[in-house]
Amino acid sequence: MIERLNKVLIIRCGAIGDVLHTSEVFRSIKRAYPDCIIHYLTTEIPAKMLSADKDIDKFITVNQVTYKNLFQILPKLKNENYDVIINLQPSFKLRLIALLAKAKKILNYEKNLDKHAVFNFYETAEKGIKNLSFKNELKIYVPNDIKEMVKIALPTEKKFIVMTTQAGPVREGKKWRVDRFKKLVLDIINKYDVAIIFTGTSADRESLTDFENLHQDIYNMAGRFNILESAAMFSLAEYMIGADTGPIHIASATDKPICIGLYGAMAIHRTGLVGKKHHSVKSSKLSCIPCQKRFCKLRNGEYSPCMDDISPEDIMKILEQDNILPLK
Repeated sequence: MIERLNKVLIIRCGAIGDVLHTSEVFRSIKRAYPDCIIHYLTTEIPAKMLSADKDIDKFITVNQVTYKNLFQILPKLKNENYDVIINLQPSFKLRLIALLAKAKKILNYEKNLDKHAVFNFYETAEKGIKNLSFKNELKIYVPNDIKEMVKIALPTEKKFIVMTTQAGPVREGKKWRVDRFKKLVLDIINKYDVAIIFTGTSADRESLTDFENLHQDIYNMAGRFNILESAAMFSLAEYMIGADTGPIHIASATDKPICIGLYGAMAIHRTGLVGKKHHSVKSSKLSCIPCQKRFCKLRNGEYSPCMDDISPEDIMKILEQDNILPLK
């Protein structure tokens, strides 16, 4: 077990939600060893998301996780003389790079689906570094100037809810029907004096145009902001509603919004929203969940029954119980 740390490299590439879930690794190290220098190897978008984080001293980025890109940065990694490399990526490529970087100690992540991802990542560091302590929380730092810029750019002065229909192409059990989203936004606007802002990438913008025509208080902001600016927008919202994907985890790590996550095939005990104020909603009927599989044998067309079992009324009940939105 290591008791003194000067410099650490953390490795995690890929999905922004996964990178965000590693944050307790570097925060626990900074709490125990405030003078320790922490570097983070990741891809460019997650690096942008964490770019204002006071607990990370330097980012090392790659466009794609290829052998060519990794071997190009390998000499730089060797020259840093890391005390510890904490590799949080269960891939041979990155395990090899961690080994060749020749740190004094290497700690490799072992995926355990029975544990929440935040703790699973944290325990990778805990097994090799003394004096660490776990806090079950997420935090993204957004500079005030970005918050102010985004606030000015928002299309409404009303209190607002952010929604995301993003589900990603690789997980069938994360997609909620478009007609469910449409009913939900109309139910909300008919009852509460709020606006609805849809977020997403530039590629999502066209598919969200139908929502703009439903009501004058529904806005399509997909592709308008980068990832840190989007985090700023989320931090200004009352709620964030969406499936178990990166945007809702980012929102859950900002200061203000209450997040309502829609969970189908994925396990709440594994990737559920972190924080007592948030809501992770799942099917109440199906015994096969959480299967955590990429493909559903019971799927009917585009949608899986585990997501179909979640209704707009389920979300409305949560909003009513929380009782924070202004009524019309």
